[in-house]
Amino acid sequence: MVLEIDPERCQLCRRCKVQIGCLGEAVSRPTLDAAPVIDVDRCYGCGMCTLICPYEAVVEKHRVEAR
Repeated sequence: MVLEIDPERCQLCRRCKVQIGCLGEAVSRPTLDAAPVIDVDRCYGCGMCTLICPYEAVVEKHRVEAR
């Protein structure tokens, strides 16, 4: 599972629960004015962040398959 944060759903919480609760420390936030970003190389794919975010801003990233 590859996850990303939907910037339209993200409420830019001062203390982002997704960032705090990520076991793999895969979530970072470039600035307080920007939505957090999930580093796919550090993400375990456990999906815990989808349960933590009260605004359901963490969504499964759509994969583009090569032909």
